[in-house]
Amino acid sequence: MLKLKKLKEQKAREAAQGTSGKSQTSAAIMRMTKDLHELELPQKVHLHMPDQQDIMNFEISIKPDEGYYT
Repeated sequence: MLKLKKLKEQKAREAAQGTSGKSQTSAAIMRMTKDLHELELPQKVHLHMPDQQDIMNFEISIKPDEGYYT
């Protein structure tokens, strides 16, 4: 009976701390993932992610439609 009580207390502590063994995803990462999936870039804009696991760091290249630098 004591083991069951200790197990319940441990699960309650883990739930309070948010460490139940699952990988934690921050709100910023979840929002960035959602925004990237909904993103519709024009043809002249390119998004490059050097590390696919780190979606918070990326590079954007924009090419103008007209002018000297096309």
